[in-house]
Amino acid sequence: VFITVVSFACFAGNTGKKIVALTFDDGPHLKYTEEVLDILKKNDIKATFFVMGGSVHNHPELLKAAFLAGNDIGNHTYSHPNLAKLGDSVVEKELTKDNEIIYKTIHVYPVLFRPPYGACGEKCTKVANRLGYKKILWNFLVNDWDVNKTTSEDIAAKVIKHAAPGAILGMHDGGGNREKTVAALPVIIQNLKKQGYVCNCFRAFKY
Repeated sequence: VFITVVSFACFAGNTGKKIVALTFDDGPHLKYTEEVLDILKKNDIKATFFVMGGSVHNHPELLKAAFLAGNDIGNHTYSHPNLAKLGDSVVEKELTKDNEIIYKTIHVYPVLFRPPYGACGEKCTKVANRLGYKKILWNFLVNDWDVNKTTSEDIAAKVIKHAAPGAILGMHDGGGNREKTVAALPVIIQNLKKQGYVCNCFRAFKY
């Protein structure tokens, strides 16, 4: 179950232009992140990757590749816990540990933070704010994690349906089998371009 907590969070970019932010959670993954990066490169667009420290530890070269290609990198904790159920010190440890391995890999500290499951109440948000993060959620998070209950066509259709100026569109490049997400991505990009949308990373917005 993915929970959206409203307090002190950004759900959409501040723009009247036809710009959408494509975002990917739970990577980097050796297979799927590389495939996503190839598709983004072929289409000359950028995205935002909210990465897990444990995955960065296993595949630092993919984080470097995503960053050097001009994509935004955000903090998605080290081990993907439900932060709303944790004490302040554990929340801080999860964010800081992820922060440090990201910095060690790309020599830049992330400023964007997406809580796993979207679960981050007021106490968690205060910790994130104190550490200097901007909490980013989504307008729409597609169910691409339950691969037995969806298809690539369904993923593409739902993401396209929820596109709007400033929309933050959530998908996954790690944390499980993401073949259907990868297959849907070119269709999503092509359709959004036909509608006049620019797909970009989150920094394209004013926030």
